[in-house]
Amino acid sequence: MAESVANVFLETLRDLLVEETKFLLGVGADVEKVKRDLKSIHALLMKADRERHDSPTLKTYIHQLKDLAFKAENLLETYAVEVQSKREEGRRSLMDRFQRYICIMCECCSVHQVGKEAQEIMSELAVLAEKLRVRVGRSKLIGFEG
Repeated sequence: MAESVANVFLETLRDLLVEETKFLLGVGADVEKVKRDLKSIHALLMKADRERHDSPTLKTYIHQLKDLAFKAENLLETYAVEVQSKREEGRRSLMDRFQRYICIMCECCSVHQVGKEAQEIMSELAVLAEKLRVRVGRSKLIGFEG
């Protein structure tokens, strides 16, 4: 009885670890998508600034885009400092490599947090992009991946 409970527990733990590994491996691609989306956000904001829409709804959307741009910039900085920089350091001596392996768990936590934030940003941006498309029209949002 105890053995079957332990087996179920280990299988569940294995499945969770596999899912987390898949998630962590996809974070780099998510960060790259956020980087591309940030460029699109900046282009939309510049276009909106040129056209100077007086609609309160569009002003709200523009404000939300600015907030998302700020979140995306912070996310990219966090990824660069907490993940990429740690991967690039410690490649010289055996002691450096040993310290690098010790920090893997901390890096996994950072990557997980970055991944969650990236997914939130992409989700918020997709919703906002659809609202903008409905409000402004598809032809005026060319260049945004959404």
